[in-house]
Amino acid sequence: MFSANTSPGYEHREYVHGDPLKRVNWKLSSKKDKLMVRLDEAVASVQPMIVLDLYRSSSAKPEEAILGEEQIIRSVFGLLSLLVKQGIASTLIYRSAGGDIIAESVDNPEYPEQLLLKVLAVKVTADERVDLKMYGGSVCACVIASTDCGAEIETISEAIDDKDNVSLIGVSPTSRNLTDFPMWYLDGDNNFKLV
Repeated sequence: MFSANTSPGYEHREYVHGDPLKRVNWKLSSKKDKLMVRLDEAVASVQPMIVLDLYRSSSAKPEEAILGEEQIIRSVFGLLSLLVKQGIASTLIYRSAGGDIIAESVDNPEYPEQLLLKVLAVKVTADERVDLKMYGGSVCACVIASTDCGAEIETISEAIDDKDNVSLIGVSPTSRNLTDFPMWYLDGDNNFKLV
C-alpha cells in the first residue's frame, strides 16, 4: 500500500557510512564534489514496522523464557534479513538496555547482524512491554513479534491506526493468541507458517 506522497523528495544530506548507495544522487554529488543522498522521508511511511516484544512474566521459569526469547529473536532477524535482501527497508522497534524504545531503519543487508548484537546485549526486564506511542500511527504493515501474544498484546497495537495491517509472530503453533490478529510462527525448516 503506497500513498501518493511517496515520490522521491528533493532534500539531500551528505553521505554517511551505511547509507544505501541506491539513494546517492550522483548528479548532485558530482556538482558538490562529495556524495549526497536523497532524503525520501515519505519512504518511512511505507516501511513495514517490526516490533520485538521480549515480554517475560515475573512468574515465568527462566529456562523456558530464554528459549522463547531466542525463538522470537531468530524469527525477527530472519524476517529482517529476508526483507532487506528483497530490497524492502523496514523499521525495527525494540527496548534498549536503558529501557528506552528504539526505532532503527534496516535498509542495508549487513545491518541486521550489527543490530542483532545490540538486541542480544539488552537484559530482558520482567513484566515490561514495548510501547509504540511514539512510533505508531499510519504504517503500511506492523508485525509484532512477542513471546506472549495474550490479551495484553493489544496494548502495543493501540498506537497503530489501521489494525487490519497488524500481524503477530508467536513462539510456536501452540502459542496463545487472544487477539483477532493473524499469528505466524517460524517452523524448524525456517518457514513462516500461519497458525
